[in-house]
Amino acid sequence: MEINGYTIEPGANLSGADLSGADLPDANLQGALLRNANLSGADLRYANLRYADLQGADLRDVDLRYANLRNAILRSALLEGADLRDANLRCVDLRRADLYGADLRCANLYGANLRDVDLRDVDLRYADLCGTCLDPEAIIPYQDLSELGDVKDGYVYAWRTARSMHVGNNVYESGQTYVAPSFSVDEMSSCHPGIYLAPRDYLIAQYGLTTFVRVRALVSDVLRAGDKYRARRIEVL
Repeated sequence: MEINGYTIEPGANLSGADLSGADLPDANLQGALLRNANLSGADLRYANLRYADLQGADLRDVDLRYANLRNAILRSALLEGADLRDANLRCVDLRRADLYGADLRCANLYGANLRDVDLRDVDLRYADLCGTCLDPEAIIPYQDLSELGDVKDGYVYAWRTARSMHVGNNVYESGQTYVAPSFSVDEMSSCHPGIYLAPRDYLIAQYGLTTFVRVRALVSDVLRAGDKYRARRIEVL
């Protein structure tokens, strides 16, 4: 198959190729070299991209539904707005990739490297996250949380905005317990899923006169990532 003067075949060297908007459903690009290629807006439904090297590729708004990306390299790739529903991302390397707003519902991410990945507004409903930093069974490493707030009887007491400021429009009400839909144990990234907490002075400096609520969380449910803290579960006091 040839598109835009490029031969589409397994193992092809397509580094830097401009395939933006290309119609490539069912394409076989297993093991292809696609570093820094432009595939934005392309149709890659059901495509075979196993072991493909897509490092630094532009995959914004690409349709990758049901695509097989097992063991692919997607380091630093741009995946903003990509549709990855039901895609096979098993053992894929996504380090430093931008997945802002991507749809990963029902995707297989078993063993994928998601460390330091931008996961803001990513839809991960029903995705297989086993073996990743988002694995529900992942253990949060012990950390000193004394800079976050008072630590007493296994709990840390801190603050957060009464309304979500960046993701969703959730309102946190007194006497209620909230559980993060997904939670990351990646200590390198401050934009991974979780319920964010902070010292009161930090929130005042960031948000001024916004309403804040006092919260507590089990020390074993809180992770520090950079200069931010996120929890798997909180109780609003």
